Amino acid sequence: MKQPDKKQRFHGMAAIGMGLGLLFGILWENLPLGLLMGASLAGFGNMTTKR
Repeated sequence: MKQPDKKQRFHGMAAIGMGLGLLFGILWENLPLGLLMGASLAGFGNMTTKR
């Protein structure tokens, strides 16, 4: 039962990270940098939830 929960949380983190990256990209008028930040945030969230 715990496995899908962890996967769900990762998808939530990835969505939040991508959303933040998109927001930052629009604010800074530098979309690739924002998306890169979002991807790194999502990756960081994945690493922390795997432990």
